[in-house]
Amino acid sequence: MTQQNFPRVTIVTVVLNLIQNNREDMFRRCVQSIRQQTYPHIEHIVIDGASTDGTVELLQSMGLTFFSEKDTGIYDAMNKGILKATGQYIAFMNSDDYYASPTAVASMVQKMVETNADGAYGRAYIVGRPGKKDLLKSYWIGQAFYRMPVCHQAFFCTVASLKEQGLFDTSFRIAGDYNSIYKMVMNGKLIVPVQEKIACFVLGGISTQLIQKSKDESIRVIENNLNIPLSVAQTIAQNKYVPFRLYRQLRKRLHPKMVSAFDYVFLKQLLYRFIHSVATIHLRKGSRYIQLFGIRIIGQNNPTTRIEKE
Repeated sequence: MTQQNFPRVTIVTVVLNLIQNNREDMFRRCVQSIRQQTYPHIEHIVIDGASTDGTVELLQSMGLTFFSEKDTGIYDAMNKGILKATGQYIAFMNSDDYYASPTAVASMVQKMVETNADGAYGRAYIVGRPGKKDLLKSYWIGQAFYRMPVCHQAFFCTVASLKEQGLFDTSFRIAGDYNSIYKMVMNGKLIVPVQEKIACFVLGGISTQLIQKSKDESIRVIENNLNIPLSVAQTIAQNKYVPFRLYRQLRKRLHPKMVSAFDYVFLKQLLYRFIHSVATIHLRKGSRYIQLFGIRIIGQNNPTTRIEKE
């Protein structure tokens, strides 16, 4: 199948008061990165939250397809984009982020068509790190049980898969996309990796500004999707580890082609926990102790050594 026969892709960008928030230049860069794509079947929809600062006029002058009306937040706006999409595949590109290369969309679609996947994720650059160079980051879907496993801007999926699970949960402010991906994984959807640089995202967005809220919402995603107590969800998120008994149950719900990715992460974390429990050397205010199978042997800066049971 050639690209000329490939299905349409809808890219949704959510905006609000771009000019007032000094985001016009970044938005223009975002739009340009979409218009430069080599893939021939792209529909770009902009969802504006009823801006009052001249953003609507800007969208008109750029010749964009847009809809402007009030919404209750970013996930409400993204849901509007899903419902207006005419493509088979969909992606969400923030107004201050952009695609890493002109072939990014083509690479994602090619992979999804070849594998008949419900979703695909690629690598992404983290840009705008104060005093540091841009960071190229890889992702791993096998981490989904305890953290956001992909870059939101470098993730594509079918419109049908999002509609099937009820769109984005608007009760979330930051982790709605993680919640949707979690549901896709739990419903046995196939999500495949693309080993290419797909997107660039700029630090300083809402998830960066509200780090603690992002963590709290991620824990809620785990709690809700696994139907477990909050304390257990907190432990899973903190330790990046799902207890073996629970993992055996979750493993049965995975798409068969994704089991190996999750097993790899689980076994890696299991090995780490085993090594950590066998022998961990700690330094605390000049003292050392070694922990062996739950027994802590503490040595102070004197000949006296005492043993404590954890």
